[in-house]
Amino acid sequence: MDEYVKTTLPEPSHFYYLSYLSALPWTLERYHSLGIPEEIFDHTITQLPFLFLEKHDVTGRWVFVGFCWIWRLLSCDLFRLGRIQYMAIPYNRAEKVFRNNKDGSLVMLCDPDMELRADGWANGAGGNADPEPWKGKYEETEEYWLGNPVHRKGYVLKAPVKLKKGQWELALQQGDCVLDMHIPQDGAFTPSQCRASVAMAEEFFARYFPDVHFKGLHCHTWLFTAQLEEFLPKGSNILEFRNEFHLMPSAGNIEFLWGFVFGEGYTRENAPRDTTLRRAVMEHIDRGGEVFDLAGVALQGSKGWGE
Repeated sequence: MDEYVKTTLPEPSHFYYLSYLSALPWTLERYHSLGIPEEIFDHTITQLPFLFLEKHDVTGRWVFVGFCWIWRLLSCDLFRLGRIQYMAIPYNRAEKVFRNNKDGSLVMLCDPDMELRADGWANGAGGNADPEPWKGKYEETEEYWLGNPVHRKGYVLKAPVKLKKGQWELALQQGDCVLDMHIPQDGAFTPSQCRASVAMAEEFFARYFPDVHFKGLHCHTWLFTAQLEEFLPKGSNILEFRNEFHLMPSAGNIEFLWGFVFGEGYTRENAPRDTTLRRAVMEHIDRGGEVFDLAGVALQGSKGWGE
């Protein structure tokens, strides 16, 4: 009898989930007042069941844990536009991005306060710290910006570069507005879908939120795990998406990737190796390899997506 009660009593989180859902009429009215089509409302709100499903897939229990997400959906801060979700936020990284006025090329200069390992990754990435970390430089004068560049893959180069003002312009800095991207776990994820979604986001915010002047896109996802290039075949949709971004150093770890690729219910001892990606990750770990996630920015917009 006790076991029956334990398995049938509702989780306390169900009550809070239903309480949040009581805000749906307000959310719909807010869409109407902004002139946003109901089809976007419907597409955005479809994530609500997935906030239950993702935990059930891991634990087998119907428990709600998506409190950090549900309010974004209901307060009209997060919108699903095509394949991807978007939310306007301040860019909170210290890395600066510069654009060449002649050819449009980009250079990212590192955060001078971040400790780095000898290989240029953030100190502590993957749980590995360098006993003698180093820091990059950053200097601005009336004539130039000087600093250590960040490689597109996310590590910092030791040789500083000098960017002459007039030839380069500051394209992104801390405090600028960016569109934060989130990728729902449903359906295909092709480059053409992503490009179409970015184009939808550009049109959507220009039409319904004209005061939002974003400088680019920001994303922090397990898809940006630094070692994925070793695990996935060239041309994979994940790598195609990642290649659109300039990655940044971060003291991440395996937990982000683990939660999506294996699930919280598995450990290294019982993790399944039933897919190509799972096998590749476990073989890498067995060899003593590290795994850590990164964040990235993309400034090219939909017209330059894929180029």
